[in-house]
Amino acid sequence: MNFKLRLLVLGAVAAAVIPSAFAEDGAAQHFQGTIIGVTGTILTVQAPSGTTMAVRLADDAKITTAVPAAATDLKPGTYVGVTERAGEDGKPTADEVHILPNAMRGFNEGEKPWDSSKKTRMTNGAVGDQAEATKTSTLVVTFKGGQAAIALTPRTQITRFEAGTSGDLKIGNHVMIPKGAAGAGGAVQTRAILVGKDGLVLAM
Repeated sequence: MNFKLRLLVLGAVAAAVIPSAFAEDGAAQHFQGTIIGVTGTILTVQAPSGTTMAVRLADDAKITTAVPAAATDLKPGTYVGVTERAGEDGKPTADEVHILPNAMRGFNEGEKPWDSSKKTRMTNGAVGDQAEATKTSTLVVTFKGGQAAIALTPRTQITRFEAGTSGDLKIGNHVMIPKGAAGAGGAVQTRAILVGKDGLVLAM
């Protein structure tokens, strides 16, 4: 690619990759799909519904990768974000858990709406003191003013956010971007993109 994409630095993720708009209630504030084309600074992304979007990467775009992690990585004190929804029993159940860099500790702390189209919420906080987490245990997430007990299941995706590069923006990889205003040529310009490493499909 003949364009400059800065490596994500710890702390910049908070402002670029998961902006506060993602946590607003109402219509989904992000677009997810699979990269089906790369032309210069423009990615063509196709949603599961078949809808496509042209995404233009800003010169200072931050790229973050989500890489597979395990329940055993959810150690007490680890700062995480949890996408959750009500389970069959009505209790919060995790669709996914992502481990955030320590420099992001405190970012967007607490419980907030995430994607109303999926009826999900996002809880950010530190893993509480508990027995070692497993894919069938309850994850306790603590934050200022409270805590949340969220069930993990064998279907819960667990990832770690790491710095990415332009080389991760390959055809076939799954991405999530904030929705934005259309720019020149109708492409949506973004300064942030989250990409599943090596074809990982994001469960957020």
